[in-house]
Amino acid sequence: MEYDSLYFLSTNNGLLMSNIEIEKATVFKAALQLNFDLCIQHLAETQRMKIIKNDEKDKFLEENSNIFYDDDTHKHPQCDVLYRIVNKNYFVKNDEYFEKFTAFYFKLYSTIFSFFGLENISMVIHNSKSLISNMNIKLDAVIATASVGHNKSKINKEEDSIEIGFDKNSKNLTESFNNTDDKLDFLYKNMPSNLQNTIYEPSIELDLIQKRTIKNMNIFKHSKKLENTNIIEVELGLKQTFNLNQNIGLFAKSSKEKMISQDVSFDFRFFPSEMLNTELPSIIVTPKPEPERENDYNMDFYVSKEASLSGPWPIHCNEVYVRNSVNSKQEALQIAREQIGVNPPENIIEIVELFVPPFSWTYTVKTFHIKPDTKADVHIGNGRRQVAFDKTLFKYKDNVISTLKGGGYY
Repeated sequence: MEYDSLYFLSTNNGLLMSNIEIEKATVFKAALQLNFDLCIQHLAETQRMKIIKNDEKDKFLEENSNIFYDDDTHKHPQCDVLYRIVNKNYFVKNDEYFEKFTAFYFKLYSTIFSFFGLENISMVIHNSKSLISNMNIKLDAVIATASVGHNKSKINKEEDSIEIGFDKNSKNLTESFNNTDDKLDFLYKNMPSNLQNTIYEPSIELDLIQKRTIKNMNIFKHSKKLENTNIIEVELGLKQTFNLNQNIGLFAKSSKEKMISQDVSFDFRFFPSEMLNTELPSIIVTPKPEPERENDYNMDFYVSKEASLSGPWPIHCNEVYVRNSVNSKQEALQIAREQIGVNPPENIIEIVELFVPPFSWTYTVKTFHIKPDTKADVHIGNGRRQVAFDKTLFKYKDNVISTLKGGGYY
């Protein structure tokens, strides 16, 4: 299973978790203790959160030696701290997700695209009022990290954006990049030494780069969704599932005021290309075109069967978009239709229901995109959830439908 969050449990905290009483002892019966192993299983299945006990830590680190924590040097995480995924090789503290995520991509994009005539790059934060902590402090932290190594850059900061400008570089690597077979290796070898690190490899997007190197676009935009783990939602789920009267204290070191669900866009502007021959080199494979959105497109919308305590979610996919706090099932289904319509062959939707006491439900709609060189499917686990997709156009509809039928959700 792939996880969105990691939590390494200290020995002391592990003892505390294994001795939590759900019901106090009375004259007639012994105290009822919480089965923490069931909590661990529940969090894995409903939140994609991996809890690693202290005696399992060394084995996990050995089997997942590709993962860095907090920066590109540390491979040993802190205990009793919640980590959130940036990519499969990089997890950061949940409380620092905004600063670390945006600085990571700002640094990566500004470095790579500087090879191809980058004039300036800006990061624009949408709906920044939803960020509770001080935005100026956050942006200063991003600048401090992202601008490392760009001695000739010109930095401007606004209330909800950062822009870095570059002097024109006489050395443009576009032609060399287009003519190389192993493009990832080419980028790696041309990176500054401080960026020659496997932490960046899963986040290099060749389709995005080829908008410049092959399509020769001078201006384009790319959006990212930032969302860290909502510990309020996680704690509420544990209390409801295990009939707890209070939070178990697992996330005592995490801030409930640093929950992020934020859209961020990166805007790229390049110096005009001086390449006269814009034909594709014969050895370059043309990037897969975006699916055509025909005016008469008639979606064969399908949503899986509802169940009270369990449901399916997509696997072998990347989460690319999230909408939280959707008020009604009808609105959630409409969002699902819209997201499927963006890319019917590649997009599959997960709709998650969460009970909000005393009598209401809220919904989260997650959009997933098929990972390259994999076959998408779904996994059945705990939690009220459904999947939705275009039953005619989705590339791996047969896989998904087979699993849904086997679990009784079709």
